[in-house]
Amino acid sequence: MNTVFKINSQTDVIQLFNGQILSLPRSLEEIEEDTSELISDKYQDNVPEFWKYEKGDHIHVPVDGGEIRVIHFKPDNPIAKRPILLVPGWAVPPITFEDYYEIMHERCELYYLETREKTSSRMKRLAKFNMSQKAKDIGIAIHHLGLDKRDFVLVGTCWGSSMILQGLMDGTVNAPTIVLLDPMYKFTFSRFITFIAPILPVPLLRLMKPFLKKKRIGDMKEKRQLERVNAVVDDAEIWKWKRAANHVRNFSLFGNLHKVHQEIFVVNSTSDYIHDSNNYPNIAHQLAKGRFLRFKADEKNREYVIGAASLEFAKVTQDELPESLLKFEVPMPRNF
Repeated sequence: MNTVFKINSQTDVIQLFNGQILSLPRSLEEIEEDTSELISDKYQDNVPEFWKYEKGDHIHVPVDGGEIRVIHFKPDNPIAKRPILLVPGWAVPPITFEDYYEIMHERCELYYLETREKTSSRMKRLAKFNMSQKAKDIGIAIHHLGLDKRDFVLVGTCWGSSMILQGLMDGTVNAPTIVLLDPMYKFTFSRFITFIAPILPVPLLRLMKPFLKKKRIGDMKEKRQLERVNAVVDDAEIWKWKRAANHVRNFSLFGNLHKVHQEIFVVNSTSDYIHDSNNYPNIAHQLAKGRFLRFKADEKNREYVIGAASLEFAKVTQDELPESLLKFEVPMPRNF
């Protein structure tokens, strides 16, 4: 039986369900101060909207059943030693990652990959939208972009992290360094989106976008998270959502992660209706070489935190945990 972790976000410990207690590296107040310090010198003014930025190269990558888009930025004088390939979460539009790009602008070569359920993809109506196919797309993009011949950092957020893990289990994704923020262990949106929306006609679902916002938001109260959700639903191409939700509603990571043997850095900084911080040390523990980094920030700084952490990884070479991030690691006990 796999050990399950529970984090109490108001205490300085991680508690196993079997009663074992793991101490955080420092108090939550200290972790919050360290997190704030990590991002404090990385804010930038007058950063362009990267999806419209004239220096961005929009690359359409051929995949099974269509094409997916990658937006590429290469600064003239980056401070990072290696590029980042970012795989964002479920159906999110670029506007929801403008904070992340602010950290990267002119500092690091960045590839922003949009998976096939995104509006930017050009997919045939009968294309597959299951997790293995989307993970395979990531592997195809890595090869198409020539990253399979380079040292780079593969970063996932939310559902993007889950696709990367699926690719590692399937053997279709590989990268020198992998950093995953808040991987979703299953499709945890509302029952309406998971089970009812897939069987409704697309025209009806288009008319129900305001209702979809409400069902996806649930009891979210953080303003920044609400803004992200509204942007996602406004941008949604409904037929892709419908097929994707139908193809992944039974997806689960737990019980399968032992198939991944590469070192993986699992990162968490916040908790909300969709992202339950109880899950992330558990995911790190079930990975044979999983490592867990615990940050603490409010939701409005979520993308700044993962951006800052990503940039620190990009400043070092393969097989290194940046010295600046050592203080955030929580050692995981191993039973194997």
